[in-house]
Amino acid sequence: MRILVLAAGKGSRLRPYTDTTNKCMIPIAGKPLLHHNLLQCLQAGPIISEIIFVVGYRREQIQNYFGAEFQGVRIRYIHQESLDGIAGAVALATPALQGEPFLMTLGDELLWEPDLAGMVANFFETGVDGLCGVLHGMPSREIRKNYSVRLTRDGFIDRFAEKPSIPFNDLMGLGYCVLQPSTLPYAIETPVNPKRQQRELCDWLALCIQHGLHLRPFQAGQEVINLNSAQSLELLKTRFSGVKEDQV
Repeated sequence: MRILVLAAGKGSRLRPYTDTTNKCMIPIAGKPLLHHNLLQCLQAGPIISEIIFVVGYRREQIQNYFGAEFQGVRIRYIHQESLDGIAGAVALATPALQGEPFLMTLGDELLWEPDLAGMVANFFETGVDGLCGVLHGMPSREIRKNYSVRLTRDGFIDRFAEKPSIPFNDLMGLGYCVLQPSTLPYAIETPVNPKRQQRELCDWLALCIQHGLHLRPFQAGQEVINLNSAQSLELLKTRFSGVKEDQV
């Protein structure tokens, strides 16, 4: 199993912090945000054989920091020249994933009380095509910034809505997903969304469902912070206040 880290974006909403820095590399408690993110992902255990980074903006910062391995797990880098969305990044990484299941993470997200080990275990126990990380009990104002999932009576996802004006329920979708390689052809087929001009996560996963794949939600943690504003940066720094660099 591999970890797929999407870290190519420019982080325009975080300017001026990102004028010279990839937002995933902004330091939190003395280490880049991406360092903390990967430590969480590696909680999945020794099943992880490789970390694949999709990089773009200021990619040399990521490559220089992490090098050829992290915590004993080898690293591969893929350069995304055209920043055309999550599905575009996944399509680009498809050959490197080599037909294996993968844990996908967005490099600018960080969970509180993560349960990624439980998520990976549930994925293999249930035999589904994919688990989409969610948080339960979220207010509509937060779901509108992310994505919403609608469930069948059996608990499978049957619809996705990106940044919905009216969410389906109180589940907020995250970038953390555990997926079978059967989902990858549909990332390649995902068209550019006419509204957002990106090849989007929700459009890709909706294609998977349309072609008969089975996806379920999984509570990936208790809280998430997405580094996309000055306010979220200050919140991250506050949460890590008092944590020393040698403790992470």
